[in-house]
Amino acid sequence: MISLPGYEDAGDYWRSWYELDNFEDYVADLWQQVLPLYQQLHAYVRTKLQQTYPNGAFPISGHIPAHLLGIFSILF
Repeated sequence: MISLPGYEDAGDYWRSWYELDNFEDYVADLWQQVLPLYQQLHAYVRTKLQQTYPNGAFPISGHIPAHLLGIFSILF
């Protein structure tokens, strides 16, 4: 692995581009704020897909199979 002087690893270097000293804490806090919306959207999409693909074709585990989302499974 290539190391840059003054940086622990590549991630440390990339995070240095941001002006916030507490960037990781900021992102973690932001995720906690967005998480309830993400969970609601996931549940809505899962429910609609279960209605579209009935008769046990949908996994019990609750995850959404990537092939059902097409390009969106790659983007997010």
